[in-house]
Amino acid sequence: MISMALALGLGVLAAITDHWFIVATRDLERPEVMKATSFHFGFWLKCFNDPPNTYQQDELMSEVVGEGDKCLEIYRDLINPKDNQSSTEETVLALSRAYVLLALIFIGAQLSVLVTMVCCCCPCGRSHFKRAGVCCLAAVVQLVTSCAGVGCAICFLAARELEMSELKLYAHLDTAWGWSFVLMWAAAGCALLANFLLVCLVKYTPDTYSDLSKDEKGEKFYYHHSHEHLGDVIKAYWTEDGQVF
Repeated sequence: MISMALALGLGVLAAITDHWFIVATRDLERPEVMKATSFHFGFWLKCFNDPPNTYQQDELMSEVVGEGDKCLEIYRDLINPKDNQSSTEETVLALSRAYVLLALIFIGAQLSVLVTMVCCCCPCGRSHFKRAGVCCLAAVVQLVTSCAGVGCAICFLAARELEMSELKLYAHLDTAWGWSFVLMWAAAGCALLANFLLVCLVKYTPDTYSDLSKDEKGEKFYYHHSHEHLGDVIKAYWTEDGQVF
């Protein structure tokens, strides 16, 4: 479960931060150009170290991550895109919506698997569910989680590649993948590791969470104790009236 918790934590941290893609310029002679072309962004915000004068002050918001940064809310463009977009811009918009949705699916699915496994490992009272079945279902959901994490990172990468190759948005600028982008790949890797461990758990873990069972005659009996003697496992079962079964 450590890998699941790590995947969830890294995924949440990647989704809420805005260092997925970093853009910078070497044009130091024109300050206004340098301001407009030096920024970093993620899913929700586009942040400038020194915001250009072309942006109205009410469009900017203070960013708590970096002191002095000013951020523009770019998630509104995913909800209300501008009109008369080219086919490439529409593709970028579709990819942008896709990686945001996949990130949310990743977080939600990973949280559900983690909660399920915690409940599975801490049974209360008489539990009649089969542990292998629960682990199998968790492994399937974990696989969906892993695919969502990988898909999120790939969609973000594809959107930026289209912007650079087709739209020429970052021509003559220095670009780099930020640490938030790396965190999502790390989260997807942890999710894949958790999925492998769940598959092993399904294969090798016996069902030990059924504390009550019945024999062929319908008579109830309880597991009392087990011990080893000369290499053989001897199990003693006691009926409700105390006689050895």
